[in-house]
Amino acid sequence: MHTATMAMHALAQLCEFAPQYLAPARRTGWSGDAAIFGEWLNEFLGLGERRGWLSVSQILPVLVEWLQEDSAGQRQVTQREEEVLIVGFDHLTGTRQRLLDLMCRWRSEEMPQQSGIVRYWTFPDQESEITACFDWICEQAESNPFGRWLIVAPRVEQLRGRLERAMQSLRQDEAPGIDAEFTLGVPLASIAMIRAARMMLRWLSEPLDETELLWLLSTGRYTSSPAESADLRSCYDALQQSEMARTEWSLTAFCEVAERLYKKTRSWCMRIVAASNELTSETSEVSTETWAESVRQFLRDTLWIENDLLDSIGYQASQQFDDVLDDCAVVSAMTSMSFSWPQFLRLLQHQLENKTFTPERVLPQLQITAPAESAGLAADGIWFLQADSSQWPGVGNPNPLLPLAIQMESAMPHSTLAADAANALAVTRRLMRMAYATHFSFAELHEDGARFPSSPVMETAGMPEAIGTKSRCETDATERLQDTQRLLLSAEDNAPPLQRGMDEAGEDAAIRVTGGAALLSDQSQCAFRSFARYRLGVRAPSSAEPGISARLRGRLLHDALRGIWSGRDKGGLRTLDDLLQCIGSGEDGRMKALVRLHVARAFDRAREFLQSETIMPALTEIERERMEGLLCEWLKEEAKRLPFSVEACEETKEMEVAGLRLRVRQDRVDRVNGGVERYLIVDYKTSPHKPNEWMDDRPDDVQLPLYALHYESDWLEGLVFANVVASEADRGFQGMVRNVRETLLADAHPSSSMMKNPLTSHQLLLWRKTIEVLAQDYLRGVATVNPKSYPESCKYCRLHALCRVTEERSEASEEDSEDD
Repeated sequence: MHTATMAMHALAQLCEFAPQYLAPARRTGWSGDAAIFGEWLNEFLGLGERRGWLSVSQILPVLVEWLQEDSAGQRQVTQREEEVLIVGFDHLTGTRQRLLDLMCRWRSEEMPQQSGIVRYWTFPDQESEITACFDWICEQAESNPFGRWLIVAPRVEQLRGRLERAMQSLRQDEAPGIDAEFTLGVPLASIAMIRAARMMLRWLSEPLDETELLWLLSTGRYTSSPAESADLRSCYDALQQSEMARTEWSLTAFCEVAERLYKKTRSWCMRIVAASNELTSETSEVSTETWAESVRQFLRDTLWIENDLLDSIGYQASQQFDDVLDDCAVVSAMTSMSFSWPQFLRLLQHQLENKTFTPERVLPQLQITAPAESAGLAADGIWFLQADSSQWPGVGNPNPLLPLAIQMESAMPHSTLAADAANALAVTRRLMRMAYATHFSFAELHEDGARFPSSPVMETAGMPEAIGTKSRCETDATERLQDTQRLLLSAEDNAPPLQRGMDEAGEDAAIRVTGGAALLSDQSQCAFRSFARYRLGVRAPSSAEPGISARLRGRLLHDALRGIWSGRDKGGLRTLDDLLQCIGSGEDGRMKALVRLHVARAFDRAREFLQSETIMPALTEIERERMEGLLCEWLKEEAKRLPFSVEACEETKEMEVAGLRLRVRQDRVDRVNGGVERYLIVDYKTSPHKPNEWMDDRPDDVQLPLYALHYESDWLEGLVFANVVASEADRGFQGMVRNVRETLLADAHPSSSMMKNPLTSHQLLLWRKTIEVLAQDYLRGVATVNPKSYPESCKYCRLHALCRVTEERSEASEEDSEDD
């Protein structure tokens, strides 16, 4: 596609500047890439001649040739007696001049010089340059509400983002209402509704990544109502928050899963799948005309714009999309070629990317354009940005498909530096004549180094005048305010309390909330995080992991361990004696068989999560083998323990803390120390964890301390992390136990943390007080943005845009620096 675009551009340049070289005899000496282009041109022109077709580029030289032949045949072209006046053109090529000569009497004049203001400014940086430009426009708009202004920049597309942000400031209440737009337009493919069409068509044959699919479903297109759109988005959010999260989704897989798990999306899935099957049912190659009509039908069937009240711009974009389909439809007629669906889709996307969309509308007050495109525009004032030597005159490369000597001979653009300089000087003079006030400016310092004045501008406007950070054009009335608003809620803010229910006896009941132990851990880490997640219901989009996610690995491991410790009646183990008998005297064949059985069952139960385009069967098999080896090593670690029996696995309980009722799930509870009522709470971890996470007034994790509150102090022996990891150094138990050598490990090293820091009743009391304070704060609506350890506490939060902690911390750092 890129080569074809270059070839058409070379043809256009020949037709405009040197049409004599369209004759094959004039190209006999061409070599290299130019010779290859010449061969293509012979075939292209020959095909057009045989079929009676002309490209748009050929119209100009063909008109000249026809008029010349007509004049030679003594049939005079009717000419008006009035003379045609040409004004405002920077340059007329020889071909255009010959056309005018043959058609009429004409003459060219420059625009009259206005006796106005011409200034050349320099600024320390680009930000202050753009600020001064828009401040000047605001001043002009205040004094002349009906005026028109131009902003001109050599490479305006590179400045588009910064200029659009500056334009937003003009739409604030404090600024005068100025209607502004870019005259260069944008690729049609970048318009939101067209992008949605492209993305849906691409989804028919290839998966979309999670970011693309989230955007597509958020547009609200292809849905019959706002309710259906909300259901679709809720379905996607639920999938990406679960073990079924994927980095990319095919249309078939998404509709299959969504229809099965989220019934409200069934009608949408059925409609999209039926329409896609209709479009792609033709597996053979067909004409582009057939594909174009099929695409139109598909978009109608899927309600692309069926229920959309289009504004003027949307209507124009949809019409131009239809025009592009017409352009694609004629390709088969021109080439006698048939296309497969992927081939037609590539053709359509290429056409959309190369189609410029500029909506038709009433002329705005402010237009932003490039120097060449500014010709013919009327303005009361002009500001020319980036008027430095590196940008103006603009420097480009000669056309690689045409001989350089021919480009220089016919003065094609960028064939010589002198030609570019002459064109820049002509444009600069024309801009000075277009408006009463013309300002040129540039920034002295850019990311890539220093910039220097432009020769064409200095020749016409004089030497530049330096301006400091505060623009001389800036009015004293301009007031700049720093946004200091924060979403800071606390108990004193009188946040509305949660409603308390009643129990069966009519007494006040504890308040039920979702979130479990994670709610209190979030409250400890940052009160705002807990408030946002569990009271406001905020859910930030989560990113899926490629392959088998860490969450799914954890689920598989927990499921396999639950089966292993499910008891003999379910094919598992219950006690240390069961484990030792399974391992046997140096032979671990029975243990491997046991592990293999329960890992296979766990993988079978998670089959729907593992059957995905992003998880290959080979990857699933590798993960299965890895988990079997890991669990065998872990069981050997458990065999080192003192006698125990497993009392519960994955047991769900309800707990009440300071009026807050939570539902929690314990990984495992062991009975230790021979039949005495002593319990050890075990929490599986697939990465190394240590008990220091439970310490301080604001613990990092309150999960196991919260579980401990469920047991009487005298019954609880300890809390331990079971670090089921591959590293032998990190594998094992970490936690706090009352009597480690009597209930857990007989050979515990004296310097180990469990020996040095045993569990005490006093520690349990401290945990109770800490957790009760956290629960009370949550119930009272304490939601202060105060992460325990910034930025570590915020690393996985994903609520930064809501709490704005980054801005708050940045301001605090600046204040500290000032104090220093």
